[in-house]
Amino acid sequence: MEIQVTAILLQMLNFGIVAGLLTFLLFKPVKKILDERSRKVTEGQKAAEAALREKGRISEHAEQVKREAQQEAKDIIAAARAEAKEKKSELLKEVKAEVADEREKMLEALKKEKAQALKEQQKEFEAAVFTVAEHILGESVDSKKHAKLIESGLKSIASQK
Repeated sequence: MEIQVTAILLQMLNFGIVAGLLTFLLFKPVKKILDERSRKVTEGQKAAEAALREKGRISEHAEQVKREAQQEAKDIIAAARAEAKEKKSELLKEVKAEVADEREKMLEALKKEKAQALKEQQKEFEAAVFTVAEHILGESVDSKKHAKLIESGLKSIASQK
């Protein structure tokens, strides 16, 4: 068995050409595809992490907005209650003032009615006294005598009290 150097050299040349062609035609495109895929996976992971961070930031912002809205709602309710309380006290003051005014008007009206009634009673009393005096005295009484009789009757009534 002889070693054939030319055959070995041709085989080596053949192997180099096939290896070069495989590297150029197969390994580089496959490596390029794998590198591209690895880059896309890395970008996807970074995008997912960024999306999670954004989601967390949005969640925190939403919570903050919710807390602010709740606080604002509480403030609005408190302000509305304070305003309602103020309105209530104002209305009560107005009603009390109206009631007091109405009471004063009614008291004035009652005083006038009382004075009117007293005048009428006094006139009736004077007429009765005049009639009784005429009947007792048996003569007609003029206005001067009548006034004296009324004064004396009123004085005697006042002294009995």
